[in-house]
Amino acid sequence: METSRALEIRFRLTGSDKVSPEDFISLFRCAEAFSRSVTEAEALSLLDHLDAPSEARLDSLRRLHAFGRKLPLPVEVARVERGSWSVDVAIYGAALLFVLKEYLHPVVKEAWDESDIRARVKSFLQDKVFRRARQTAEQKAVRNPEYGRLRVTNVSPLESTEPDRIRVEVTLERGEITYGRASDDELVEEFIRTIMRRKDAGPFA
Repeated sequence: METSRALEIRFRLTGSDKVSPEDFISLFRCAEAFSRSVTEAEALSLLDHLDAPSEARLDSLRRLHAFGRKLPLPVEVARVERGSWSVDVAIYGAALLFVLKEYLHPVVKEAWDESDIRARVKSFLQDKVFRRARQTAEQKAVRNPEYGRLRVTNVSPLESTEPDRIRVEVTLERGEITYGRASDDELVEEFIRTIMRRKDAGPFA
């Protein structure tokens, strides 16, 4: 499969330069929840683009929703920035296929290798994937704005210097200001080291 578009989402915590382990874990839980919502929305868009039969489409989505949470997301932690406390994750269009193909209705699976289907998949990955990612993130923020003591306050587009990379920022703030202890700082640093060591395997494996 040729190179397809990628989506980068920055989750930025505003406020104090200190962060507790609980808040930092909540920031990653927010990243996981938003990444999963985008993944499921893009899977639905691909099924629509394939013009799959309605029954097969609904069955595939039920499978994905019911069982897909057991699989690691096709997401890579691109960067963790201290001080301003932001986490950047990247989702690659082609990686969606590895998740989606596990849960396709048999009718869609049987047609997967047909030339027409492959042409539709190619056109989706090159031209359509992640076009509505910001809207998906905005809807998620309205439905589920709170993660622990953190609350999503804004979803906005970011400029990108790469034509095949779409960038979105999700801003969060604390419900109350807390002051981290030295031991808290050590726990956060260890959590960051663990996440970055697992980068190649995906952040939520």
